[in-house]
Amino acid sequence: MPSDTHPSSTVRRWRHPLGGSLGVLVAYYAVPINERGGDLVVGLLVTTVATVLVAWAIVGQYRRQLRGEEVASVQSLALLAVLAVSLFSLGFLLVQEASPDQFVGLVTRTDALYFSLSSISTVGYGDVHAAGQTARALVSVQLVFNLIFLAALGSIFTGRLRERAASAQNGRGQGSSETGTEGDPKTNPKA
Repeated sequence: MPSDTHPSSTVRRWRHPLGGSLGVLVAYYAVPINERGGDLVVGLLVTTVATVLVAWAIVGQYRRQLRGEEVASVQSLALLAVLAVSLFSLGFLLVQEASPDQFVGLVTRTDALYFSLSSISTVGYGDVHAAGQTARALVSVQLVFNLIFLAALGSIFTGRLRERAASAQNGRGQGSSETGTEGDPKTNPKA
């Protein structure tokens, strides 16, 4: 079995991104929010800047992929998705804390995370939904973000998975040259 597909190698590759994802979720639940909503502008500004930075990182990875350059690991790309979900969840929570009539069914941080995930996955059960104009505007921003940036992230992610599958196939003696004949005993007597 090639070393990069060995189970312990897989665990090592995912250790940091899983730890990073856990860290993002711990930070999401630990960020203090003024219960009176007085920090709405500052909170939304920080959320906006952080979301723009995530979008910038995704665009950078997409450009690298289009140029045929090395892109980030699959694990790092997954961490960007977790970060995007958490940032929108925080934005939803901040809006709700400032004006409790903006969302129906959004009371806790878990509700905000749940709403963000159901919006990203386009499931939308309807138990939590935007009711006010500010909430609808923020949800609209998330939907556009999902269509543009998370779709690009998905494209990069699947491209990386295809590369890894091809690399694993080449590592099993399927041939690694462009013609694919290195592993063929008819065309390569050393095989």
